[in-house]
Amino acid sequence: MQANELLSALVFVAILAFVMWRLKKRPDVSPPSASSGGRPQRTPQPASAVSVRADGPRQRPEASINTDKRCPHCHQEVPGERKRQFKCPSCEKPVYVRTKHGLFPRNYFTEAEARAVDGFGRVDTKPAEFEVNRQALAKSYGFEPSLPDVLWRVMNSRIPTLRDPHELKMHYFLMAMILHGEGKDPRRMKQESIRWALEDFKRGAGNSARVEVSTCGEDSCEACRAVARRKLTVGAALANPSSLVANCTKDENAGGFGWCRCDYGITG
Repeated sequence: MQANELLSALVFVAILAFVMWRLKKRPDVSPPSASSGGRPQRTPQPASAVSVRADGPRQRPEASINTDKRCPHCHQEVPGERKRQFKCPSCEKPVYVRTKHGLFPRNYFTEAEARAVDGFGRVDTKPAEFEVNRQALAKSYGFEPSLPDVLWRVMNSRIPTLRDPHELKMHYFLMAMILHGEGKDPRRMKQESIRWALEDFKRGAGNSARVEVSTCGEDSCEACRAVARRKLTVGAALANPSSLVANCTKDENAGGFGWCRCDYGITG
C-alpha cells in the first residue's frame, strides 16, 4: 500500500514539473481584447539596436562594400580606401564619401549625389524600392537617371501611402530641404509642410484654435520679422498657407531662394 502511494506521489511530481516546464516555454501573450476579435495578442518586446517602424523592424545599415573606386567626376581609379571627403588626385574635384547606405556598389559621390544618398537614408529606402524606381525612370528617360531624380521619385511615390498629418508634414519638409539644397525653389513643398502641421493642430485642437507665427527673431530676414508673433485661428491660417515662406531671403541658395524657418505654434 505504501509503495503504491509513493509511486502515485512520484508520478504527480513528474507531471507538475512537466507542466511548469511547458509554461516557461510558451510565448508571452496578453489577454484577448475586443479590438483583437478575441485573439490573444503577443506582448511587445523592448527594442534594442533595432529601430522600430510601422512596417516592421529595420536593422541599422552595415558598411557598404566599395567595389567601384572611381572618381564620380572623371571616372579615374582612386588609389586606396578613403573614409572622408577628399579631392580626386586626377581631376582635383571634391569627392564625398558615404559608407552606410546599402544601395550602391560604390561609396564615392558628387555633392548632389551625396545629398541624395543622405535623403535615401532619412526615408529608409530599401534596395528593392530604390531599384524599382531607378528602373522606372531609366525606362522613361531612355538613359540612367541621376540619384537625385530617383530620390525625388521615391519621395513622390510615398505620398499616397501617408495618412498621418505629422508624417506628411515631415515628408514635405524633407522634400523642401532637397529642393533648396539643389538650388531650386522649395517654397511650395515648405508650404505643404506648414499646411499639414496646421491640419495636425486642427485634428487635436479644432479649427478655431489660435496659432502664433514663430520666427528666428533677429536672425530672421526682414519679410519674416514683419509677420513675427502674428496670431490667428487654425482655420484662417489654413485658408492662406502661402502667407509664410513666400518672400523669405534667409540663407538663399544658388537659385536665389531663401530657406524660411517660420512656423506656427499653438497659443492661448
